Amino acid sequence: MNWHSLGTADAIKIGASAAGVWGFLVTSGKFCKSRYTATLGKRRSVRKQLNRLAVGSTLAHVESLFGAPVFEQQIGTSTNTYVYTTAYAWVQVRHSAAKGIEAFAITVTHKWFRYSTKHLTWDGLPVKLGKSTFRDLPTEPDGRIVRVGANNFLYAESHYLGNPGNYQHFIFAHTNAGVGDLGYAHMDGYPIAEGFLSEYEQDAELRDHEGLAEAREKTVINTFSTGASFVHPTQIGFGADWGTVRALRD
Repeated sequence: MNWHSLGTADAIKIGASAAGVWGFLVTSGKFCKSRYTATLGKRRSVRKQLNRLAVGSTLAHVESLFGAPVFEQQIGTSTNTYVYTTAYAWVQVRHSAAKGIEAFAITVTHKWFRYSTKHLTWDGLPVKLGKSTFRDLPTEPDGRIVRVGANNFLYAESHYLGNPGNYQHFIFAHTNAGVGDLGYAHMDGYPIAEGFLSEYEQDAELRDHEGLAEAREKTVINTFSTGASFVHPTQIGFGADWGTVRALRD
């Protein structure tokens, strides 16, 4: 293009067009940044907050991450459980005045949100809440429990890594407070409980079940919980209770 041959009017038109394109690009960039912050950026932020959970920490630390709890329940003279909400997950903690955060649990509630347990298990049990199934766990469980009720369903497994896992027990569960498919139809004949989780059902019949392998393959893990080394697996819990949290509606 010969710029010297352009008249003043043509130059103004070209300048206006360029300004319009630039304005569109700036507006599009702001929109994309806004969308990123509202979706991918927000998910990343929540993952970072979840990675900051730690047994032995203070209740003030938890509240600095998630704000004030939405539910509180006293379970002992000086022990309480608290439930916090995020856009993508429930967070439950067990706190005592003497020992701080004794246990905590994460339950994924959004179908597009994934949370890797790699960081909180010292790289030992890296599965993705909301996506991985129980078959994806790299070690065999040392405890198992299944509960089927009129308004709730629970399948959970406990795992222990010893020193590499800070001597903590790790529980992976599917509860109806979270998202994902479950193999309910493949678990007829339960409830059962065995191993480190057997104290939940003292009279449960412990036996192998032909549908268990298929159920583990089809059931998505949506909840992760762990406790301090002195907390028995039966005291760690399975995350936010559906009967409680469903009262908080969008």
